[in-house]
Amino acid sequence: MNIEGFDHRMVLVGDIRLHIVIGGEGPPVALIHGFPQTWWEWRHVMPGLARRHTVVAIDLRDAGHSDKPQGGYDKATLAGDVHGVMATLGYDRYAVCGHDIGAMTALALALTHRDAVSHLAVLDASQPGWNRWVTNSHEQKVWHFAFHMQRDLPELLIRGREFEYVSAFIYDRAFDMGAFPLSDIEEFARSLARPGNLKGGLEWYRAFPLDMRMQRTGSASL
Repeated sequence: MNIEGFDHRMVLVGDIRLHIVIGGEGPPVALIHGFPQTWWEWRHVMPGLARRHTVVAIDLRDAGHSDKPQGGYDKATLAGDVHGVMATLGYDRYAVCGHDIGAMTALALALTHRDAVSHLAVLDASQPGWNRWVTNSHEQKVWHFAFHMQRDLPELLIRGREFEYVSAFIYDRAFDMGAFPLSDIEEFARSLARPGNLKGGLEWYRAFPLDMRMQRTGSASL
């Protein structure tokens, strides 16, 4: 999937390779996707941002075409991945925008690399460690928190049914059903079905207890 004026790259951060899509000129901004999406969720806003910014849309570890390591799914580690990408590209200071799991990662990034983050946008997500996190996590609309945190069961039920799961997952939450054409659902389902991507995406949720401990103890800001 391509956007005119943008290039696909693989960036080595430590011992893992992260897939990015980059384009534009000007102050850099990092875009971080949510579940069950990839960098592709930003495709409509990327050309507009690129008129004044260098846009870097990143596939988190275990999403899209990025590597799929065995661990490192807490949000502070994901934030370190994003910072590593931006530093490797030569950007010491940059804006960050994150959605859903990406929003949690964006906040962790602002806490762990305060001098690097010039602006922060957090979209559509509560945050581990927030005083209403437990209550919010039990609301009906976020039933998937508890489901995704179960060990092995979600993989057994979703594998081979990625399209059905992604379509139900997104349309259950969509205010505007026309905002997500069938081609988007197919793209996200294909990505989720790639070897290792489903398990990794679920591990983002299974890391919530660690995320909460790190936020509450302040270790995420060290």
